[in-house]
Amino acid sequence: MSHTASEYTKEELEGLHRISLQMAKVFVEFCRENDLTCYFCGGGCIGAIRHKGFIPWDDDLDFFMPRKDYEVFVKKWKDYEPGKRYILSDTTLDYVDRNNFATLRDSETTQIKPYQKDLRIPHGVALDVIPLDGYPDGKWKRKFQCMWALIYQLFRAQTVPEKHGGLMAVGSRFLLSVFRGKKIRYKIWNVAKRHMTQYPISECNYITELCSGPFYMKKKYKKEWFEKAVFVPFEGENMPIPVGYDGYLKEAFGDYMALPPKEKQKAHHDCVFLDLNRPCVPAAGERLRAELRLLQKKCLEITLVFKEFCEKHGLLFYFCGGCCIGTLRHQGFIPWDDDIDVFMPRNDYEKLCELWHKEMDETKYRLSRTSKEQFLRSQLTMITDEETTFVKERQMDLDIAHGIRLEILPLDGCPSSRWKRKMQLMWGLAYQIYINQEAPTSKGKGFYLIGKMMLLLAPGWKNRYRMARLCERHMTKYPIEECDYITELCVRYNYMVNEYPKEIFSSAVYKEFEGEQMPIPVGYDTYLKMAFGDYMTMPPEDQQIPSHDGIVVDTEKAYPEYKGIYYPVKRTEEEM
Repeated sequence: MSHTASEYTKEELEGLHRISLQMAKVFVEFCRENDLTCYFCGGGCIGAIRHKGFIPWDDDLDFFMPRKDYEVFVKKWKDYEPGKRYILSDTTLDYVDRNNFATLRDSETTQIKPYQKDLRIPHGVALDVIPLDGYPDGKWKRKFQCMWALIYQLFRAQTVPEKHGGLMAVGSRFLLSVFRGKKIRYKIWNVAKRHMTQYPISECNYITELCSGPFYMKKKYKKEWFEKAVFVPFEGENMPIPVGYDGYLKEAFGDYMALPPKEKQKAHHDCVFLDLNRPCVPAAGERLRAELRLLQKKCLEITLVFKEFCEKHGLLFYFCGGCCIGTLRHQGFIPWDDDIDVFMPRNDYEKLCELWHKEMDETKYRLSRTSKEQFLRSQLTMITDEETTFVKERQMDLDIAHGIRLEILPLDGCPSSRWKRKMQLMWGLAYQIYINQEAPTSKGKGFYLIGKMMLLLAPGWKNRYRMARLCERHMTKYPIEECDYITELCVRYNYMVNEYPKEIFSSAVYKEFEGEQMPIPVGYDTYLKMAFGDYMTMPPEDQQIPSHDGIVVDTEKAYPEYKGIYYPVKRTEEEM
C-alpha cells in the first residue's frame, strides 16, 4: 500500500520490527565473526534502555561503527553467505542512493523512501550503518573537518539540502550545477572523505559522526563512550550498545528516558510505499530475463495493432535500430533488447498522427506527441499501452502517458547542397534543444552554454514550443521525393549526420520476427552497415546484458496506479 509514515498500521509496524530485528541479528553475527565493533545508535539504543526493545512507534534500526571497522564491513559484506538476502547499498561512481553511509536492504521486501522513489536501487526495508570518526583537537582542524564533511555529503548524496537554510541551498545548487558529471562528483567526494577522516580515533580524545547530516555533525562524544560494546536485552535477544550509552544519549538527545508528548509518538521515517511481502530490487539474472520477455511481448502486441492500422491506411513503416538487427540476426528481439522502434517517411508519419486520434480507441492504445499542451521531453511520437507501466528516468517528473510504448521516428529528405545540409543540421539541433527544453551535454561545454542561452532567451514552454515548430519547419522543408538522400533528424547527433541513399527506404520487405512477418527497409544491409557497422557480429558477452531505463515497469498494472510514487517526481541536478 502507498502511504506516509503516520499511516502505518499496527500489523505493518510489527512486520517492520520483525524484519529489522532479523537483519540486525545477521549483521551483529557478521561483526562478531569478523571481530568488528558495532552498536545500536539513535532510536534503537534508546529503545534498548527504555523499552528493552523497539520504541513502539519506531520503524527501523541504525548502527554505529568505528570508521576502521566500517570500511572492513563495506569490503567484506558481499562475500558473507548468511547475509545474501540483505543487499549492501553504498554509493560508487556508477551507483547513487542519496545516502552518506552504507545501508543493508532486505531483498524480499519493499519500503520506498520519498528521497529515493525515483532511483533504480534495492528498495527493501533498510538497516543503516553509520561510521564514527575521530574529532581533532585543533579548532581550525575541526572547522576544516566539518567543511570537508559538508562537501562530502553534498557530492555523495547529489541532492540540495532542504532543511538547513536558504543560503546553503543556493550554494549547494550552484556547486552541483558547476560540477555536473558523475566522474568529477565522485572525485570530489572521495577527496573530501580523505580529508575529513584523516584523524584516526586512536589518536583523538573525542569522536564525531560526519555522515548523519549537519545537526549531528556538531556533536562531540567522549572516546571512552565508544571504547567497546555491551550487550543488553532487546526483544528477547542480546544486542550491542556503546559502553558509555548514557553519556552518548544525553549528549545527542538530552533526557532520553522521558517519553515524548503523545502527538509525537509516531513513526518518524516517512515512506511512500510499503510491501513487506514483495521485493523491489532491480531484476537480475533469470528473473530479469523473464521480466524482459514479458516486456518484449507487450511491445510486440502494440506493434501488431500499429501494423494493422498502417496497412489499413497504406502507411509505410519499417523496423529500425535494434529490432531491425534482431529481425535479421535472431528472427526476433535481440535477447537483451527491451523495445521496438520504427521509421516512417515524414508524410506517412504526419498522416499517422492525424488519423490515429480520429479513429483509434485511445483508452487502450494512446498516441502521444509533444504539443503546445503536452510536454514529453521527447522529439519522437509514441504509442502506449494504457493498461501497463513503463516510467522512463528522463520523463519521471512529467504527468504523461507512462505505458509500455512503441516509438516512431520520422525520416526526412536530405538536401544535396552542403550549405543547405549544414543549415538543416543546425535547425535540427536547435529543434531538439527547444522541444526537450534541455541543453546538449554530449557535444562539449560550448554547445551546452549555447543551448542554455537559447533556452534563457525563450523562457516558458509556449515560447520554446513556438521556436521548436519554427526549427521543425526549416529542417523538414526538403521533401523526400525531391532528394537523393534521406536522414533522421529526431535522434542523437551521431545518427543525424548519416545520409542514406533514398532507395534504401523506397519500400519495405517482410521478414520473420517472433513468428510474425514484419517490415524492414528494402536496403536494410546498407542502412545497418552505415548506422551500426558489422551488425551481424554479436557484441562481447559482458555487453549482452538485459537493461532498460525504466524506473518502474509493470506489464499488468496501469501507470496511474503508480502516480505519486514513481511519477511525477523531481529529477536530480545530474539528470537535468
